[in-house]
Amino acid sequence: MKVTQNKVAIERTASGSKPALSLLVSVYNNTRFFDLVWASIEAQTFRDVEVVMCDDGSNETFVRHVLDRIEHSSLACSHCWHDDKGFRKNRILNVGVLTASADYLVFIDGDCILHPRFLAEHAAGKRDHAVLAGRRLELSEEISNALTPELVTDGYLQKNLLRIMLAIRHQPGNNGSKGIYIPSAAIRALRGSKKGSILGCNFSLHRADLLSVNGFDTRYEGPGYGEDSDLELRLRAQGVDIVPFSNAAVQYHLWHRVQERSSPNAALYAQAVASAKARTPHGIAEQQREHEAAHG
Repeated sequence: MKVTQNKVAIERTASGSKPALSLLVSVYNNTRFFDLVWASIEAQTFRDVEVVMCDDGSNETFVRHVLDRIEHSSLACSHCWHDDKGFRKNRILNVGVLTASADYLVFIDGDCILHPRFLAEHAAGKRDHAVLAGRRLELSEEISNALTPELVTDGYLQKNLLRIMLAIRHQPGNNGSKGIYIPSAAIRALRGSKKGSILGCNFSLHRADLLSVNGFDTRYEGPGYGEDSDLELRLRAQGVDIVPFSNAAVQYHLWHRVQERSSPNAALYAQAVASAKARTPHGIAEQQREHEAAHG
């Protein structure tokens, strides 16, 4: 297993204390999406954060682009990368967890633009033995193609939310209400929420809770099926609550063609359901031992 870790623009307080949050971003080869998401990260109101780019084997051009951006950032940033052997998001996320220094972890995907108070809400909402499970608004193809980093920084998505919601009103699975940011936790509670479930592009939890189930199961190697549900299943078995966090940690999903789902993952998930075990034997601990053995 080849893994590289580039730490750039690392800033700590004078006391050397940990950041309050580590933001782990899964990325792969899309420079335009990266620039849009990066603009939203730089625009966050909450700044006590380190950013860990979890790169699933991008090419050299993309990696150089990412390193250039984070080198000129005032945020603490790291970049983790492994060889491109297909979709291995769970494996590189585990590397990111080992790289991250905060005790509280926030996970997003590299195609999701963040509301300016996204991190502030995750930081304020965290609770013991619980996952904050957010959602995302699905942008239209037209709006996704028209966005620039400058528009993101200027708050275009927040200023034009009604137009965006109207543009997607006929889209399958229209979820425009998920893009409405409601600052008040009391008002969000009055609206009521469905049972929480983990969406891999928007959730947060304590590092200790993730490690207690041995992190992400590295056997899930195809996109779009089971890897999120598997983690949720095991966290619930460990007694960790899944808390709905819609309209608090708001994000906007850039339009792109949907990747074919991986059918082998369905069988893996069925096995996880049948076993009802909290801890996977194919997780972060085994991955760390594998890495240590390969590097002496």
